[in-house]
Amino acid sequence: MLQAYNCRAQGPAEELGPVDLAGALAQVDAHWAFADEDCETEEEAVAKSMFGFYRDDEDFIEINIISSDFITVRHEPERDGYIGQIFGRREWLIHLHTREELDAIVTAYFTSTQAGYEAMQRYPNEAIQ
Repeated sequence: MLQAYNCRAQGPAEELGPVDLAGALAQVDAHWAFADEDCETEEEAVAKSMFGFYRDDEDFIEINIISSDFITVRHEPERDGYIGQIFGRREWLIHLHTREELDAIVTAYFTSTQAGYEAMQRYPNEAIQ
């Protein structure tokens, strides 16, 4: 089980508690319902479009459903060993274009950190290094 959260425009994220894969995909469903809806405030837009899942403070994915054909996913996996000690974390920011791609990333992340990282590597990393 991983932990789920909803983002907020101001202040800390809203903790939703533990979820299994089915609960995570239900969370995706809940946010997907607003994928192409216009929002009147930043707070409303963030609440409806941004959420994530985590194992701990240093192992998470954060999802932003901008529209039904543009989704961003951010992941900052730890680097192992000596490379990790020198360079620290590496941020991955990918752009997805379908619900199926998003479901695949969430499923991979729930399988393991490594599976999530490998799934993220299938897409160009848009993060600024």
